[in-house]
Order: sequence, then structure tokens, then C-alpha cells
Amino acid sequence: MRLNLLVVLCVASCTGKIDGDTGVPIVDTSGPRGDCNPVDDGGCLLPFPSSFFLEEDPSTGSGYRVAFGEGSLPTDKFGVHIRPDAWNVRDGFSTLGPLYALLPGADVRSPGSLSFDTLANTENDDV
Repeated sequence: MRLNLLVVLCVASCTGKIDGDTGVPIVDTSGPRGDCNPVDDGGCLLPFPSSFFLEEDPSTGSGYRVAFGEGSLPTDKFGVHIRPDAWNVRDGFSTLGPLYALLPGADVRSPGSLSFDTLANTENDDV
């Protein structure tokens, strides 16, 4: 069975409700957007990067612009949130960056965990 690691990580990081027919996380977008991604309550920015932090902007090459809220980014040692101004002028996130997600209870040392030694097994239909 082929596994798409990106999909597995995205689904595993979701702690909200899941649509029973499609298996897609259900995110309530009816209220105000807020500063934190509602998909994972384990961390404000997680999973990251996320289109939650993009808003349409026809003046950019991608048609989007990064839109972190005042409380989206981490705080410094004094509890002051990092200002999002430097990021909010960008037209999106790099396609080459890693995907970050909080996976409660995950332990890379447990049997069956994905590692560099077992990564090739994801391409094997018999595993």
C-alpha cells in the first residue's frame, strides 16, 4: 500500500471533527478568523505552513498574501508576541520548507515508526 507521508501527517495533526464521508477535517469558518489555526489546538501556528494564514491579494504574483494576526506568532521571554509585519508583506510560504505539526503521543523510537531506514517500505505495496 502506498502512503503519502504528507497526507498522513496532515490528517494525524488534526484534532477537530472529521467529515465521515470524505475524511477531511471540518473547520468552522462562520465566525471571525482569529489569530490561531483552529485545525490543531496544540499550537497556534500548527499545522504550518497553512493556507489559513493566507488571504487573497490580487496585487501579488501568487494572488495571496501572508496574514498572521497580532497574536499568531510566538512570544519572547517577556511574553510579547513577535510582530507579524515582516511576514505579512510576503505572497505566500516557501514550497521547499518542512511541514510542522503536533502529533501527541508520537514517539520516533516506538516500533513501526517511520525512519530513514524504513522510508523505502512506503513504496512497497506488500508492506
